[in-house]
Amino acid sequence: MAAAAATGQAASELPGLWKRRLRSPCCVYDSVAYPGRPFAQTHPDRLATMGALFGVEAAPISSARVLELGCGDGENLLPMAVALPDATFVGVDSAEGAIARGMQIADDLALRNITLSAETIESFDRSGPFDFVIAHGVYSWVAPQVRDSLLALCARSCRQPGSATSATTRDRAPPCVRASGRCCASTPRGSMIPSSGCTRRGRCCPSWRRASPKGRSWVRRCALRRSSSPSATMPLCFTTISPRSTTPLCGTLLRAYAANLVELHVHPPALTATLAERPVASALARAQARRRSHMTTLRHRSVRIEDELGRHLVTLLDGTRNREALLQEVEDFRRQGASPPGKDLAEGLERSLEGLAQMGLLVAEAG
Repeated sequence: MAAAAATGQAASELPGLWKRRLRSPCCVYDSVAYPGRPFAQTHPDRLATMGALFGVEAAPISSARVLELGCGDGENLLPMAVALPDATFVGVDSAEGAIARGMQIADDLALRNITLSAETIESFDRSGPFDFVIAHGVYSWVAPQVRDSLLALCARSCRQPGSATSATTRDRAPPCVRASGRCCASTPRGSMIPSSGCTRRGRCCPSWRRASPKGRSWVRRCALRRSSSPSATMPLCFTTISPRSTTPLCGTLLRAYAANLVELHVHPPALTATLAERPVASALARAQARRRSHMTTLRHRSVRIEDELGRHLVTLLDGTRNREALLQEVEDFRRQGASPPGKDLAEGLERSLEGLAQMGLLVAEAG
């Protein structure tokens, strides 16, 4: 109540503690936790895919070095670190509490490829270079001098060639930013990439005619890729395509990609739509399911599982249990009163597993 009353006073009348908190954003974020979430448009695979469309060669995703400015509690970086164990991730944020929460999760998952540092953007001087520098929901929320420091840090830290992004509906980055000698354009919800053909649906994507020759070649290979059966990463199967149909098909794919109807990947996520005998959910999702209802998928998106039994099922999917063992665990959990009884437990388990696979929470078998 005291805090609510204080917000209605003039700044000069606020108690000293509150004036200091308002002047120091890091103290505000430490006082009131700001929950993070994954942003698919900042994922290195998304940026590399956009680079492929525009003919910009990006670093190999599996071994890339990624810097996030204003990383908060690491909810955007941690899923990347889990999915790309040979890549390196560094996050910077001035909120010490958020950094501590993120590092606790990293320690729980035994991640050795991610570092979260509690410091300001202006003081960050970690030696680069980085292949990708991302900043989401930062630029328009900081003082002008911090914005200058952010852009200078991007230019100083990006490897040649590098990729920088400042992607958010709130960020109003300048229309053209020089980073590592490359002219980059910001889009309302897209990536900062060489400017061409921005769409209004939140993704910057060239038309078929404006795509680079390398980009057209890459999309053509995606379109002509054949698969015997649908999967999580290849839900559409093209069996016969005539040469005259290639160009219209590729143009349609690009328009569908710009409208978020299909996904294109340089580095496809290691997810599966096929249920194994011993299903495996991602390690991060299992850890998140023990604490809360929302978790991060292998598509780098956030999903919510409201029922307690469903979240408990996710925690069981570590690859050590077959269907019989899962049924027994679920039955034992239900008997404890955590979930109402069901008619057919085996059928319900199978439906739940299929749902988790469609969400992108199940990991594909190695090999």
